[in-house]
Order: sequence, then structure tokens, then C-alpha cells
Amino acid sequence: MLAQTLLHAVPTPRMAWEIAHLIPKTLSVEKKSFLLFACREQKVLSFGSTGPYQSMIDKVATRSYGIDILPLDRKDFWQIDLDERPEDIPQLDVDLLLAGEILEHLTNPGRFLRTLAKLYPNTPLVFSVPNAHWSGQKKHLESRIEKVNLDHVAWYSYHTIRQLTGKCGYGIDDWYWYDGEPLYAKGLIFVVSPYGDQKDEHRLQHCEEEADRRVT
Repeated sequence: MLAQTLLHAVPTPRMAWEIAHLIPKTLSVEKKSFLLFACREQKVLSFGSTGPYQSMIDKVATRSYGIDILPLDRKDFWQIDLDERPEDIPQLDVDLLLAGEILEHLTNPGRFLRTLAKLYPNTPLVFSVPNAHWSGQKKHLESRIEKVNLDHVAWYSYHTIRQLTGKCGYGIDDWYWYDGEPLYAKGLIFVVSPYGDQKDEHRLQHCEEEADRRVT
């Protein structure tokens, strides 16, 4: 009975406002090139250091530190479970925090982000996440198959990331689609900074105005 009622429910104006969110315009980039460019001549703390990009980051960064839940035999590395012990993240002299494809693995991404904002109140964070609206899912869904990493616990979109980061002490400075056409690309990249007690409306407005300027 409840399912039938919801199926035929007519959205009220308030419901429509709460579920319809405009996605600002921005460009699509190649993920690896963008992330490595962000690390050039920077002191970088990278999360997910056992992944494929760490050796490349080491080559372009002036200093490279790493954190992962898996062990890794290298200097300047810490083995930390970011879900269970984010407070173990060390405070280092770095210019950039990098988290490529990390948030979707965490059962409590808010705890991780709040901890980072507290430990690194003046350091920008660059991160990437899979796109919930990726067009590559369509052909699999038609066969009732969801193509997703076994370790992932979430899909993300522009709006859900804006909500998550905003509630955890970060404002959006910039963002991009990656590896595909806008809206339906494989994922999203965000550049965010801690804003302390301020709200992120001014950052978001700047981001949207800059995005519109670049694509028009």
C-alpha cells in the first residue's frame, strides 16, 4: 500500500525544490594528467599510496608522503585505516592533500574530512570520486548488472559532494568531470579548502561563475 501511494504521489513545490539541483557547467579533464599536474613542485600527502599513481607522484612532487590501509615498504609512509583511525594521520609540512578514489571506500567519509580540515586548516584538498551518473553503467544495468568495485560503499554526484564537503568544513574552489563527456563522465574531481566557521556560498558562487566563463 505504501509503495503504491508513493508511486502515484504528486511532488509538492517544496519536494521539487529539495530534489532538483542545477549542476553548474565545467570542463572534462583526463584524471591522471590533472592529478599529476596538481602535484607538480608541491609537497604532497597522498591517500591511497599503494595505488597506481604513487610512483608518478614521487617524480613530480618536491616531497611526497603516503598513507594507505595496506602495507607499503617505502619511506615517508604510514599504514592507517582511515575509517577507524583518521586521527592517526600525521601533521606534516605539505602544500597539498591528495585523495584519488578514496571517499567511496569509506563508511564514514565525514569523519575523515572533518579530521583533515582540523589537522590541515590551511591546506587544499584535491580528490576524485566515481560519477553516480556515469553513462558506462547503462549497458550493464540493462542486464541487471551493477558494475562497481567490491570495496565501494557509495556513488557520488556534484550535489552530494557539495553537501558532504560543506558539512565537514570544506568549500569548493573548483571542480571538473574526468574521463568522459560532462554529466556522464566516469568521475568527478574537486579542489576544496577548509573554510573554518565561514560558509561556502562565496566559494561555490566563484566556482560556478568561473566554470560558466570557461565553457561559454
